[in-house]
Amino acid sequence: MTVRPRWHVDRGKLFYRAAAWAALGVVLAGFFLTYTAPMMRGSFSGPPLAHVHGASLLAWLVLVIAQAHLAPSRMALHRRLGWAALIVAPLVALTTIGIGVEATRRDLAAGGSMGMAGNVTAPLVFCTVVAAAVALRRKPHWHKRLILIASVVVIWPAWFRWRHFLPWIPRPDIALGLVAADLVMVAAMVRDRVQFGAVHPAYLWVGLPVMAWQTVETFAFGSAWWTRFGQWLYGLLA
Repeated sequence: MTVRPRWHVDRGKLFYRAAAWAALGVVLAGFFLTYTAPMMRGSFSGPPLAHVHGASLLAWLVLVIAQAHLAPSRMALHRRLGWAALIVAPLVALTTIGIGVEATRRDLAAGGSMGMAGNVTAPLVFCTVVAAAVALRRKPHWHKRLILIASVVVIWPAWFRWRHFLPWIPRPDIALGLVAADLVMVAAMVRDRVQFGAVHPAYLWVGLPVMAWQTVETFAFGSAWWTRFGQWLYGLLA
């Protein structure tokens, strides 16, 4: 007889809290040289939308940290606060797309363009996973894993910016933006396998497809068809 994993008893408070705090650390470090330090020196020259984007991303990470600490002991407050995700997540997505439009406009003015496809696909995937997490909020073992996956999706650009600290790493788009960014999801799968004898379906049905999509985007970046796709999106949104 096959024994079904007892997902409903999975609390995992330490793991999910550590993952949430680690995500914040990755973002603060990743954007320090390109955003925080220039802001401190008064030399930041990016568009005003960058501040809104930074604030919305920070709000998402703080919300995830707060929710990880509130569950499961203060579930009433956890549920009330969780509705903020319906505001914060779309704001993260819209500002990400807006930053992509600004960056593409800048690139075109400089005589070239790498397109903005990733600035559209990533926020769409992020919002889709968050929506699924909200829809499955009464199934905590699904809900928290989907929130973790959504956070992995949204912070990979911060991982990629670690290349400024680690210039000796070859192909930082792969080593940092793909491999390092997905390590927490791999660790979560290993944790499930060790603790419950199986990997949770959230990682199999959502996490693995997300990792496959990230891989395709990583290797497609810079190709002619990906650039044309980005330019087409820019034409729609600009």
